[in-house]
Amino acid sequence: QSLRDKIKRLNQLGVNILCLLFDDMRGDQPDLAKTQVRITRDVLSQTTAKKVIMCPTYYSFAPKLEKVFGTMPENYFQDLGNGLPPEVDIFWTGPEICSQDYPESHMKEVIQLLGRKPFLWDNYPVNDGADISRFLFLKAFENRPGTLNKLTSGHAVNPMNQPWLSRIPLYSLPRSYSQGVDYNPEATLKEALHQLCGKYEEGQGGINLAQQIASDIGNFQTLGLDKLNQAKRKQLIQTYRHFDSPYSEEIIGWLSDKYAFDPACLTG
Repeated sequence: QSLRDKIKRLNQLGVNILCLLFDDMRGDQPDLAKTQVRITRDVLSQTTAKKVIMCPTYYSFAPKLEKVFGTMPENYFQDLGNGLPPEVDIFWTGPEICSQDYPESHMKEVIQLLGRKPFLWDNYPVNDGADISRFLFLKAFENRPGTLNKLTSGHAVNPMNQPWLSRIPLYSLPRSYSQGVDYNPEATLKEALHQLCGKYEEGQGGINLAQQIASDIGNFQTLGLDKLNQAKRKQLIQTYRHFDSPYSEEIIGWLSDKYAFDPACLTG
């Protein structure tokens, strides 16, 4: 009844997309798929949302999910696919939890298992894990070709803990789809920085924020906090204090360990 009350409140808000998230829970229990199908069908009968997307407990073939949440029940994916109405989308993160690419062969295998095209939950540029929180992922998306349109029902992106800085890589994803073989990640990153950060200047005649971030990409995305000594961190903090922008504020916060990993995150 509590869930139904929540659905009623969401209906009053006029929610268009409703997500049922069964991730971050133990999965080694009998009738897991059957229970999740029953709950989803019940929600579907109550909600006025135009689209319902469910996230399964196991949303990738990555072994880490079974290590953390227990052994996946036999035929879990097939039972979900057979039990869920065809209009319900299913989130999928790809071959890994944080996938580098989405091979066509993999996507076709998932379509076969789930009985529908998956709705991609792309874990780039997310940085909320124990290791990845030490980095800022600012580079443009790669290996997300426009052909994914034919193999997915949608593409959602999990951003970083830094919402303003997340705009930089997010700028590139629609261009990766629309430009096809002409897509150039390096050129798109440069364009994103110019469009989003170019207006913030250090001072009279100084370089702008776009140029500064471009010069520090290696520090943020490749080296990371643990390989930046305190002297280098202080230098970078001082540099970015010269810029009055939400982007530089988030960089300073990251350099100051404001976004330290939360151990409560189960998949960190």
